[in-house]
Amino acid sequence: RLPLGRVIALKFVSNSSVSMFKDFFSKLRSSKGLTLIEILVTAGLIVFVSSLVIRNFSASRLNLERVANVMASDIRLSQRLALSSHQHQGPNDLEPRNRCGYGITNKPNDSSDPNNDRKYQIYAGPPTVDAGGNPVNCNSPQYQQSQDYPFYKSVILDSRIEFETSPRFRDIFFTPPGPTTYIGPNSTPSDLTDPVTYWEQIIIKKNGTSKNGPPGSGACNQGSPNCIYICVYYSGRIEISKTWGNCPAPY
Repeated sequence: RLPLGRVIALKFVSNSSVSMFKDFFSKLRSSKGLTLIEILVTAGLIVFVSSLVIRNFSASRLNLERVANVMASDIRLSQRLALSSHQHQGPNDLEPRNRCGYGITNKPNDSSDPNNDRKYQIYAGPPTVDAGGNPVNCNSPQYQQSQDYPFYKSVILDSRIEFETSPRFRDIFFTPPGPTTYIGPNSTPSDLTDPVTYWEQIIIKKNGTSKNGPPGSGACNQGSPNCIYICVYYSGRIEISKTWGNCPAPY
């Protein structure tokens, strides 16, 4: 048998421990965790802030290859419009008309337009039938954009980039049913023995980048990463290149 004093002491410790545990579990049961709604709201805020950061970071970076891909896609759009005999209604047309074809241009040269060196347009060629109902000769090679040909789509590039305009790229035009590709007024290379005449090279570059320059100048002809090229061939092939002056072999 334990002494009376030790029994009283043990009983006091036991009662204190039980009371302590009761208080702990009581607090645990009464404490509130995060509800499902609070978790969803928090997750939504995290996703929203992250998307803003990523979008702003992406916008601050200039991706020349992405720009070139968009423009190459628009050139292919011109091809598809010509192949599908798409009807387009210009400002001088009373109704939509079939067109002799569709082209892409970096003109007109409007020096008063601040976007002049970084814009391009897809334009519709002459209608296959004129206002008097007479058929139009769609075999004419003179398909450079003029005021008589309505714009189908106009694009202004990022303000940090521009086309090389010395010289500008020539108008590119597609006529059905092939479609036949016209570069300027020609539908075939000017020199069949010179591969360089098989294509038109469109130069897209960051502002302030020179077309030509000595080694170390950061010019396009020195392999600058600030330049990219779209190569359009008479065959209708369209390629994106990072090599100055040399598009992929056309054959």
